This record gives sequence, C-alpha cells and structure tokens, in this order.
Amino acid sequence: MTIRYRLFQVLNQLCDIIVEPLRDHIVTGLLQASMVCLLSPISDFQLKYFQFMQVYISFFYQEGLLRVLLDGGSSRLFLPGDAKFIEEDLEVLKEFFISGGDGLPRGTVENQVSHLRHVIKLLGCETRVLIDDLKSASSSEVQGNRSKLGADSQTLLRILCHRCDSEASQFLKKQYKIPKSAA
Repeated sequence: MTIRYRLFQVLNQLCDIIVEPLRDHIVTGLLQASMVCLLSPISDFQLKYFQFMQVYISFFYQEGLLRVLLDGGSSRLFLPGDAKFIEEDLEVLKEFFISGGDGLPRGTVENQVSHLRHVIKLLGCETRVLIDDLKSASSSEVQGNRSKLGADSQTLLRILCHRCDSEASQFLKKQYKIPKSAA
C-alpha cells in the first residue's frame, strides 16, 4: 500500500470522525502533507513531515475524545461500567495510529493517550470514591496537591457532572448550590 493511498484512507476516516471545530484545522494540515506527497517522490524530509502530521492528528483525536468525555454537554452521561467500553475504543484508536508497525511508534502513541487513559480510569470509579476524592482535592489544592486518585478538582468535578446517578446529582446540587430543575 502506498503512502499516498494510505493518506487518502486516513483523510476519509478523519472526516467521518473528528469533532467539527477541529476539522478545518486538521484537514488543512493533511492537505498540505498530501500535496507534498503527490507532487514529488517521497524524500526523507517528506516522510518525516508525514510522520509529524500523524502525531499531530493523533494528538487532536485524543484531545477530541477528552472533550467528549469531560465537556460533552448535558446529554452526555456516563456510568462507571462505561469506562470498559471507552477503554476498548481507545485501544482501537491506538491501533489505528500504530497501524501494525507502519504508523506511529507505539511509545509515541502510548505517551499521547496516557492522560486520556487516566481520565477513563477515573470514569470507572464509583461515585462515592469520586466525591470523597473531590472533597479532599478541593481542600488540598490550596497547597497545589492533587487528589488521592491523581486528578485535579476540575477534572473530578467534570466527571461528576457527567455521571448518570442520583448520588452525583444530589452532591453537585448541594455542594455547588444548584437549584432543582423545573422538570
């Protein structure tokens, strides 16, 4: 499979998946990379540029998934059991960028998804554990410490906001004085 053909495949897959606000930015970078590939034989410099673009795109995929998990809006709700499925999706995404050894080095991809993997681990925690950790993180962040689970209070709060259970909802309403909904 030629690099040009593979680039075309990746571009089509990206257009189907990436978050709308990031699409123009990513597609422009890909277009520049593909023009370099189409206009001349592949030099070492062009191959390095193509690999750089792969890293760049991988980063935006990871950032997009992180935004979906933490900033997905009021209709995006998760249960602790969802973490297993999200982890499986992350593995598919990782393997996509590794491409059986023809893509990015495994270490590069692993480094990029390490923060995302930690957030997914937090999604799998029980609500009570997250609430207790948020309470301790909120009181200790004045000294600059992270929570026992290794997260900052903002990440824990965002996870609880997207938790689909009454315990998280009641805690957030009481702790942050959110009025009851009209529904």
